Amino acid sequence: MKTSIRATGKGKSIELYAVEALEVGAVGYEPVHWRQLTTWPVTNFEEARLIIEWYTRRWFIEELFRMLKKEGFNIEGSELETGWSIRKLTIMLLDTILKLMQMHIAYNEPEEANVPDADLLFSQEEQDCLTALNRTMEGKTEALKNTFPTGKLNNAV
Repeated sequence: MKTSIRATGKGKSIELYAVEALEVGAVGYEPVHWRQLTTWPVTNFEEARLIIEWYTRRWFIEELFRMLKKEGFNIEGSELETGWSIRKLTIMLLDTILKLMQMHIAYNEPEEANVPDADLLFSQEEQDCLTALNRTMEGKTEALKNTFPTGKLNNAV
């Protein structure tokens, strides 16, 4: 749907496009229902899907900042005083958060998905340690065993 709005007192109108997306087949939770306004032209289904894809990427950015701030590492509560120290801490935390997000994404991928190798985030020594821990921690039944392929990131997670 295409519409125009006029900013109050500006006298200039902006052409906007509306994209609505509703998740179907949700079981056990409220389905996702997005309504988005964009200045990008949306004249067909493929363009609407692209806008939804961009918004999905934006959500990862929001999650990153949520983890960096109060709901995660609370960088705003840092008592560092110099700009250099704050930047250094921020970079270290961003590195950690990105790794956590990569692990989260890999773990939630279906088993048949093309998941990256574990060496994306873990050294060979760390992977060997994780494999040894996995052998001692997994249960005796198939339901309690790690079903992800050895060497893949979701197995390490």
